[in-house]
Amino acid sequence: MTQQHLLALVVAVAALALLGVTVWAWRGRSAAARFWMPETLVGSWQLERCVLLGAPTFALMMLDAAVMASIRTPEVTAVGGVIFLLLCLPSLYFILAFLPVPLALYPRWAKEIKEWRRQANAELDAWLAERRSQR
Repeated sequence: MTQQHLLALVVAVAALALLGVTVWAWRGRSAAARFWMPETLVGSWQLERCVLLGAPTFALMMLDAAVMASIRTPEVTAVGGVIFLLLCLPSLYFILAFLPVPLALYPRWAKEIKEWRRQANAELDAWLAERRSQR
């Protein structure tokens, strides 16, 4: 095993670990796994973007680079390059923070929290409007 293959193996293992943690967090089977979607009025939009877009995209890019580094043929390099370029689209979407994360990327349990937040914020806005009108 050459040094290049060893490095590709280390990158692939790190990518699989990152992908595993992301899937664990997305499934949200435990309170610890739901760290990125707290049940508060204001969640952490940065953590939401990282779990839903950033970490999986980065892990897939790492896996793609590891495969291209370990199998040095023109075909694998071409296909891996196309895959890498395609993965640049969700990574660009991840970086552009002003674009909202599509609701379709959220698991069902997180959609329920987002809906609760939306309703609670609407009720709070109505209460504030009522208080302001009384002045």
